[in-house]
Amino acid sequence: MEEGVLQEFSHQEADHTNTHWLMPEGSFIYSTLSFLDEVPTEMGIKAIEKVNLLYISKQDLQLVYENVPQMERVARIQTE
Repeated sequence: MEEGVLQEFSHQEADHTNTHWLMPEGSFIYSTLSFLDEVPTEMGIKAIEKVNLLYISKQDLQLVYENVPQMERVARIQTE
């Protein structure tokens, strides 16, 4: 995310929201289980101020890893 703030949240009850993360500028945003297993996530993400995001699909990310092996290490370190 280049600018802005996002909130990752879930609902325990219809009228109660649980905030899991506030993600500021410079954050990488993704749902680990959704991304790895390619299934919908139960978490929601919403902008709590104006944001500017960059996006890459999983397929394109795999191509980056194949063509620039050092990026795979960068991604692993980011995940840790």
